[in-house]
Amino acid sequence: STRKESSAASDVYKRQHLTRLLNRAGFADVFDDLLRPDAERREMSAVLLLDLDGFKAINDACGHAAGDEVLKMVAASLTDCVRISDKVARLGGDEFGILLRHVTNERSVELVVEKILGAITGIVTPRNDLRLGASIGVCVLPHPDLHTYDDILKAADRLMYEAKAAGKHQYRSLAASLAFSRCNQSTPA
Repeated sequence: STRKESSAASDVYKRQHLTRLLNRAGFADVFDDLLRPDAERREMSAVLLLDLDGFKAINDACGHAAGDEVLKMVAASLTDCVRISDKVARLGGDEFGILLRHVTNERSVELVVEKILGAITGIVTPRNDLRLGASIGVCVLPHPDLHTYDDILKAADRLMYEAKAAGKHQYRSLAASLAFSRCNQSTPA
């Protein structure tokens, strides 16, 4: 019973209060299993780092309460786009992380990313003249250059900012397969 209570109390500190998603510490914890030295190395996974496009304008024009409601809708949309075995986190501000476990191939990752981009643009904003989108960095694992949580997040962050710099509402990816890495631009809906 004490072990369960300790685990439940620990879980509270690994969740973000507004969205009830994992927080940065909780997201880091889910990598422990994935990055274990004895972990099944053939497991294909993907890490997505997502930054909202247009959120600052919503927050500035409509206030923080409206911004909080949008963040809750984003959290619900992201959770709806992935399987129960996948992990979604709010890493801070308008940045989210997603871990897709046991993916079958790179195309399945691409389909989830496209689904997420569509779901984000489908969120109704408080004003008709304000639009929400997302820029996403994707790292498909295993990857020969990514061995630690920090390596993976840094790479995904760099890719996310490349997507943002290229015009927003798209994604950039890093995968062992060059075919996937080249075919990774989504056009706005």
